[in-house]
Amino acid sequence: MKVVRLKAYFPESLAATPLGYNVKVDEAQSHGKTLWEYAPSSTGARMLGAIATELFDGAPARATKRGKKASRVA
Repeated sequence: MKVVRLKAYFPESLAATPLGYNVKVDEAQSHGKTLWEYAPSSTGARMLGAIATELFDGAPARATKRGKKASRVA
């Protein structure tokens, strides 16, 4: 419900790519490493990579099956 309200206030500002919680992100921080040093193939790394792609390229990443890289939507 909160996402719907946020989209109403910021229709052009929210990322289309969802970003969920992943324990590997927290574990990497506690070990003093980046996520890509600690767990480069983790779900958290894929989620953050998809967000980065969207922010830098302007295109949301397309959801794919587990274990495969996300690709940009043309």
